[in-house]
Amino acid sequence: MRTMLKMFWRLLLACVLGALVVVLRYMLRTPQALDSKLPGESRLYRWRHGHVFYKVAGTTGAPALVLLHAPGIGASAYEMRHLMQILQQDYRVYAPDLPGFGLSDHPVIDYSAGTYISLCRDFLREVVRSPAVLMVSGLSCQYGVAVAASSPELCERLVLLAPVPLLERQRPPAWLACLAEVPPAGFVLYALITARPLLRKVLESWDMVVSNEELDYRYAVAHQLGAQRAVLALLAGKLDTDVSRQLTTLRLPVLTVWGSKFAPVQQSIPGDVAVIQETGLAVHEEAPRSIVDLLRERTASPELPAANLDNVAHAEVPASTPALATIGDTPLFEAYCVKCRQKRTMQDAHKVTTKKGRNALEGLCPVCNTRLFRFTVSE
Repeated sequence: MRTMLKMFWRLLLACVLGALVVVLRYMLRTPQALDSKLPGESRLYRWRHGHVFYKVAGTTGAPALVLLHAPGIGASAYEMRHLMQILQQDYRVYAPDLPGFGLSDHPVIDYSAGTYISLCRDFLREVVRSPAVLMVSGLSCQYGVAVAASSPELCERLVLLAPVPLLERQRPPAWLACLAEVPPAGFVLYALITARPLLRKVLESWDMVVSNEELDYRYAVAHQLGAQRAVLALLAGKLDTDVSRQLTTLRLPVLTVWGSKFAPVQQSIPGDVAVIQETGLAVHEEAPRSIVDLLRERTASPELPAANLDNVAHAEVPASTPALATIGDTPLFEAYCVKCRQKRTMQDAHKVTTKKGRNALEGLCPVCNTRLFRFTVSE
């Protein structure tokens, strides 16, 4: 009995010393230098829970598109870098780092799904200021659905990238959730899983092919002051929410993109579904060009239902504004062509009224024959 007691105390002492070494190692390597790798201009949004860092790229006046990364260990808008590089040719693209991640502030707050739903809604309303395509990945798909259902006037279209959390709730094991909620134990756990070898294992467990460059970046993100707060909330299950009801009430175009390795046989998500072969959960990092092509195909379609015309994002102009010019008695008007990626003079422009009673002009692009559309404001 005495021998077993000695072994127990020795084991306990070894565990305590090991934890101290892990924590000390983490503290000596925090913070790491960090800079955004996304294209575009760096900006700060002064939100009520601190500064939110974001990048914006693309032509001013082009249709708005917001990229929302998934919460995770070492997560940030970095995962959207390939998409943003291509999408900026067609859109005015915004890519924020969620609070608690990346270059955004890491405030001492109660991190929850509601925190990020509010951030997404406020960002669309106060920064973007026009209906936008909302492209979200992973757990952020829940936040995108919640915002699109509660504030449809802020969203033109919803693009869901590998939305596993919409079909399977992200409940962590009970022991892990309990451990994450105990401050000293949670900090030791975070310091342990953000060491390079374990961080690589964690990322690979998400079916990611992790290059040294990506590992370095995620390691730097994970070693920012206060970076453990949002991640521990994630591990405790606080960033997950049930949006199954909101999913059934969506009244805007939805495109769901799956990687073939994780595509479900059946799903209850409304709208269009596309499966990209030889890709996994990180489909937007593995095949960004395919996703952009899918989006261009959907937005360029002239068969957009009339019920969705109110969700198309275009600058509003007074109906009484003079035309650019006239050919005979026919006035000419401009609208942005998504396919040509520039403004074009409408061909066969004519007045239409949407289902919600809003006045608009509709016509065709004279170059690629894509449908052009712009709202007007009643006098």
